[in-house]
Amino acid sequence: MTTAISTIAHSSSTVSIHMNTQHKLRLVFESGTAEEFKDCITAARGIDLYVRNIHTVQTNANTLVFESTRDRMYAQLLLSNDPLYTVVEID
Repeated sequence: MTTAISTIAHSSSTVSIHMNTQHKLRLVFESGTAEEFKDCITAARGIDLYVRNIHTVQTNANTLVFESTRDRMYAQLLLSNDPLYTVVEID
């Protein structure tokens, strides 16, 4: 089994996120919500986290992967007060 790695350039440093490490959050939208809408909102939340120095990878329309459990917990607190979705940890 190979390990997928996504790399994000951040100023002069490079951060690698190993996708086999399970630090994920899923944004759960109302039933019937368009995939494009979920994708846009999830991407926007990823950018919101990035400006707070939390690096993520978006693996599908409503899932973000984090570098550590600490980052995931902080992100869960930051993202949990939005009426568009609920935040669920994925292990």
